Amino acid sequence: MEWKADEQLMFRWASAVGVTEPWPSQGMQSGVRIPNPPLSVWIFVPLARAAGDPVVLAQMVQTVNVLALFGFAFLGTLPANPAQMRRFWFAGLALQAVNPLAVTLSRKIWAQSLLPAFALAIFTGHAFRRSRAGAFVWGLSGLLAGQVHMSGFFLHAVLALWTWLSERRLADSRLRTRWLFWFAGSLTAAISLLPWLSGVVQPGTGPARDWTATREPRQLYFWLVDSLGINTSYLYRPEWFWFLGEPRINGTPTYLAAVAHAAILGVAAYCIARWVVTIRPSLVPSRESGDVWLWIYATAFGVTALLMLVGVRARTHYAIVFYPLPFVWLAWLLTTHGNRRLYQTVFVLQLLISVTMLWQVHRDGGVPGGAYGVSYREQGRQPSVAP
Repeated sequence: MEWKADEQLMFRWASAVGVTEPWPSQGMQSGVRIPNPPLSVWIFVPLARAAGDPVVLAQMVQTVNVLALFGFAFLGTLPANPAQMRRFWFAGLALQAVNPLAVTLSRKIWAQSLLPAFALAIFTGHAFRRSRAGAFVWGLSGLLAGQVHMSGFFLHAVLALWTWLSERRLADSRLRTRWLFWFAGSLTAAISLLPWLSGVVQPGTGPARDWTATREPRQLYFWLVDSLGINTSYLYRPEWFWFLGEPRINGTPTYLAAVAHAAILGVAAYCIARWVVTIRPSLVPSRESGDVWLWIYATAFGVTALLMLVGVRARTHYAIVFYPLPFVWLAWLLTTHGNRRLYQTVFVLQLLISVTMLWQVHRDGGVPGGAYGVSYREQGRQPSVAP
């Protein structure tokens, strides 16, 4: 289990809230130099109180993500997911279940690791947005997700915009979103934002703008390499090349991890080369394509564009809020521009990388020289070891 500064602070803070610490009006500092909303801490308070132990708390986070995966499986059976899209949906869920990035991010004491539960509520509410309850749930869960991690705000904004664009020419109002109830849900969720806003909206405060991010569509890059499972440098930097030598037998590198990465990259290059010649430029899918393609377009293009517009550098964990969509897209790519055997190959190779990663972490007590750090168990054995 990862046990670095963020995980330690979250567990200790959430355990102390309501006991020796007041309920906070601000969360932990974010990557854009403003604090996260307090819901990112509040949500862990009852979980930490029930767990009483960091390992149990991490297992609770794992359980939430497993249940969310089953919830997405149920969502895939609903009318919002057309019959022709369902095989890609379930194939994508299978990829997510074995993806090394998804596996690692689903077992951290980290606010964004709880986002799949909110994503499930968002997309389920959106699927029923033509009803009052569905629109309200979409608005409520969307803005609450942003308070758990600010990537949720980007999803909330672009999903609303892309939905409006897709519905603007519909003559029958019964086919449109109940926007009044979406707004009511959003307004209800905004109540818990007030303490945060009062502290953030001050003279001289505000997010830091990254001008490099304005020029680079980094989110699209992460969409591809993370769904493929080859962005393991996110976990191992600067020890990534060392990891590619795994698994080691009696200390001797076999480089099977490197072979798996290269094979996945080769399959992806083949499928992408076949796909690009068929692309028809469009920012909004046809209504006949169903909601899943609307979600994919909004998150792939909309979130990327908005991050670039406001100058926020995209990071791998920003995509957690719209899991499983990158994996669903990848399953579609591999099976429609490749074949079933290529999909199965990528599935097995990602499983191999994940198993290798988990085996290495347990063998070595984490990645002492890398981003993963020294594991919780190893720090318990050697109290002097820094995280």
